[in-house]
Amino acid sequence: MHLFTLPRLLIWALTFPGVMVRIHLKAWLCRLTGLTVTKVVLFQYEEDRPGYVEHDGYRNIPQQMLAQTGSGIACGLLCCALSAVGPLLDARLGGGSFLLNAPLNWLSISIGTYIWLLPDEHFPRQAIKDDQSMGFLDKAICRLFGEIQFVGSALNGGFIFDLLCALCLCGFTRELVCTAGWHL
Repeated sequence: MHLFTLPRLLIWALTFPGVMVRIHLKAWLCRLTGLTVTKVVLFQYEEDRPGYVEHDGYRNIPQQMLAQTGSGIACGLLCCALSAVGPLLDARLGGGSFLLNAPLNWLSISIGTYIWLLPDEHFPRQAIKDDQSMGFLDKAICRLFGEIQFVGSALNGGFIFDLLCALCLCGFTRELVCTAGWHL
């Protein structure tokens, strides 16, 4: 079947702006809201820096990072809705393939990951200091990448939720099953 059918072009048209909206909404929420999530920033900082606050027993957590944490969770929910549009529309219009939708969602993950890991003056770099305060998943990620200087929210629930939404809703699993000769 030819890839560039009308349903697939429509999915491209709807999904790509959705990715852009999600990225910009993250930045917007980060700047304009004070949403916070407790006990998700799992780092100790090397030294005190201006603009840092105490929160849930953790010291030296920047206020901007707390806002980014909440915005990551909120945008994860938006990502869930946006990622569901492509597969539902594709199935409704009889496209039957996720070959275009899956790469778009993976592109979304890549762009979002880059933005989360991109440090600037608002999100100073830090090293992982207190291994005991980290959960199993966070330790596994840190060992996978090494002790790279992460922006803290790269390891929080917002990023993990984005990743799970894209994996579950972009149709990647269904694409693999159909390729193997099975049909859902």
